[in-house]
Amino acid sequence: MSDTDARHRIDRIERLIHEEVGRNIFSLCEAARGGLFAAAAALASAPALRLGMITGFYVPRGTPPAAETVSSLVVRSPSAGITNGTCTLALVLGASGGEVQG
Repeated sequence: MSDTDARHRIDRIERLIHEEVGRNIFSLCEAARGGLFAAAAALASAPALRLGMITGFYVPRGTPPAAETVSSLVVRSPSAGITNGTCTLALVLGASGGEVQG
């Protein structure tokens, strides 16, 4: 896959993540725009990787404030049944040879 194809695919994923579904996270999405590709590129080029995932954070500037964002992404995985986005990321990192601690 070329760098241009990868950028296009990651930008499409970011647009889906930023889609408004009642979470009141417009300001957060605007501040983070373009960050998914930068994060993916950093992860892909890291020689030794340690990654922390934080979920369930409070978004105070929403109207009304967003109480929690955890489990906003739910994925059906053949190996794990139904899981939230963080679990899915952990499964992918583990399958890619990364060490996953929970």
